[in-house]
Amino acid sequence: MNWDHIKRHYYVTHHRINPTGIVPAGPDPEAWTR
Repeated sequence: MNWDHIKRHYYVTHHRINPTGIVPAGPDPEAWTR
């Protein structure tokens, strides 16, 4: 899974919940797959 793509899509395309389009740094998903 491409977590970065999923996160960017969610935060950038939903202007009603994120009008500024800021994508948080968030956790490192690699830690979840170890």
